[in-house]
Amino acid sequence: MALVIGQVEIAAVTPESSPIIRRVPSKWALAAAMGRSGLFEAILLDGNFVTAKGTPNDIDLIPVLPPDHNFERDLAMPEYALVSRPLLKRRFGVDAVLARRDSPLYHTYVEFFSRVREAPQLRKGLLRMR
Repeated sequence: MALVIGQVEIAAVTPESSPIIRRVPSKWALAAAMGRSGLFEAILLDGNFVTAKGTPNDIDLIPVLPPDHNFERDLAMPEYALVSRPLLKRRFGVDAVLARRDSPLYHTYVEFFSRVREAPQLRKGLLRMR
């Protein structure tokens, strides 16, 4: 099954259908859990799992918080585990950078992760999960 947008076809990729996704299941599950948590407006994904690299092992996440998110409020442990960069790195080996939507930090992260390492004049898209 595929989603067609204009002239671009996006294949439906699941852990069962893709050896690439199977190699990073805990990171993929983390992104899905973040999406279900209700804490984030969206999750932006980047990493070499979307490339032709033979052994992809990298997912970079930008969990997007609402503009009015209060970083100082107390969170229950399951919520805290989704916003704590050290916990995310230790448990899932994932690099996550949180930002409020439309903040200067958000725009900095999007610009940085949109770069193409081998061709700095080019930009690439990011996968957006809602």
